[in-house]
Amino acid sequence: MAEYERALFRVYDRTLDSMRNDQPYFYGERFQRLRPSNVCRAVEYGLLCFALLLVGMLFVLHGSFVGNGVCLHNELSALRDLRMLTADPLAPNATAPSKPSLLTNSDILQIRLSQGGGGSNFPEKLEKLQKAAAAHVAAHPDATVLHHMPYENWTMPNQPDFVPNYRFSRNPPLLYLSDGFVANHDLNLINITLSTTCLSSGNGLAAFAASVAGWDGVMMNQVMYSIRDSGMLENAITDEIWPWGKGTLAPEGGRGFGEWIGFRVNTLVKSGLAFFFTSTVTALIVRMLISSGVVVMFPLFICLRRIGLQTLDMQILTMSYPWLGIPVDRLRQQNKPIAPLITAHLVRVLVLYSMYEACQLAWGVWLYDKPVPAGLQLWVYGIVMIWEYYSMIYLRCIAAIYYLPKFTLVYFMLFHFYFYGYAYAFFEVALLATFTMMIHSMLFCLYHLELPASERLEVSYDNPRALFTTLPWPAWEASLPPSWTLFLPLNARHRNIYEEDENGNVIGGGGAADDGGGEEGGAADGGGGEEGE
Repeated sequence: MAEYERALFRVYDRTLDSMRNDQPYFYGERFQRLRPSNVCRAVEYGLLCFALLLVGMLFVLHGSFVGNGVCLHNELSALRDLRMLTADPLAPNATAPSKPSLLTNSDILQIRLSQGGGGSNFPEKLEKLQKAAAAHVAAHPDATVLHHMPYENWTMPNQPDFVPNYRFSRNPPLLYLSDGFVANHDLNLINITLSTTCLSSGNGLAAFAASVAGWDGVMMNQVMYSIRDSGMLENAITDEIWPWGKGTLAPEGGRGFGEWIGFRVNTLVKSGLAFFFTSTVTALIVRMLISSGVVVMFPLFICLRRIGLQTLDMQILTMSYPWLGIPVDRLRQQNKPIAPLITAHLVRVLVLYSMYEACQLAWGVWLYDKPVPAGLQLWVYGIVMIWEYYSMIYLRCIAAIYYLPKFTLVYFMLFHFYFYGYAYAFFEVALLATFTMMIHSMLFCLYHLELPASERLEVSYDNPRALFTTLPWPAWEASLPPSWTLFLPLNARHRNIYEEDENGNVIGGGGAADDGGGEEGGAADGGGGEEGE
């Protein structure tokens, strides 16, 4: 099993080699400062500053837009009153109906965004109509007020050039109907223009942040918290849709103490489950891709040799991937076919990766069952895969193994607390900040922890990982560690020959110190990700 770790260590060692030498990337006096140490520090501080900028941007966006539906609510309230005033007069002695909801199930709301001012101004139009009606009543106290106002401000026939940015309906199937079908049936197509000044309440910084992050989150909150009912919003430009139920929204009066506690406990449990499933299954798929995915190199080399590139030496593959190369060599020496072995590994890759993709679909239903930006789930899985690859290859010294999994856990949980805490918020900005902080932590561990550990021989070719798991039986060095060893605790560590105790006495001997794992036998790798903490 040690050969597998040593193969990964070679990638790790080549990465650190340029950092140890710390030579300029280019010749010339003007490039003397352009060396790995300076570049690493610059990137490290740049990532930290960018992450803080994103967090500040998230605070501005969240405080200005999340839970805010005032702008759209004012327009729809005025429009509802306009529709009531322009309705046919009631018959004598008829009972006046109660005030209807802002939108009915036969309404399709189309929203156009306007930079700066220039909104629909339905409240002003309502006020003018009410003043005209009051003046008419004052001038003709014995006459009946005529209720008449054309619908030219909000119906499609009178606004052919209206191009919406968003469409909403309380009855989601209506959004799939064609314009011709809507025009020929008893459906109301309501056109509203909202200005960015109204949406941001005149806050220029919030409007600028929303223009950078996108207006989807702003409009989702406007629609959700103005209608306060189930429905579906569609981005008419990107065709992205967000359906939701009434239960997605927090109660209008807020949650009681018991409900609040239950909600927070549910958020904690779902965040923990999301971390557990994504990290463990991704660790398995990364182990499989590194161990079996490289098998495609063997038929490729064989094909290249058969077409005339005889200079390609199969020993290169044997030394690079000994867990596959040595079995292939043994089969060739015994004049046995290698196709079944290669095919078995390829089928393993196909089956397990298909299962991984199926898991993503299942998690989308179980763990992300709410309106989310398009691709958010894939971003989460991609981030987890990046840190699992990093853990497999670069997480080797004691300090990094101890600290980095805890930082990634905290960042992951903080994002999911935010994700589950609100019906819809600026999740893309929060996830980008989380990813930036994770990359910063990885770079910090590589430069400030792994590099010094490599220089003091805490990690070396003979001791490729400082902490690992020992198995109480011998194993072939070129074999792959079993997949289930990813979930074993780390129970042993290597000590180099120069290590001293607190009294200055040399205690190292280049071997492994057992921390309760039983007799030392085969060693399974200890860097399978967060579950190896």
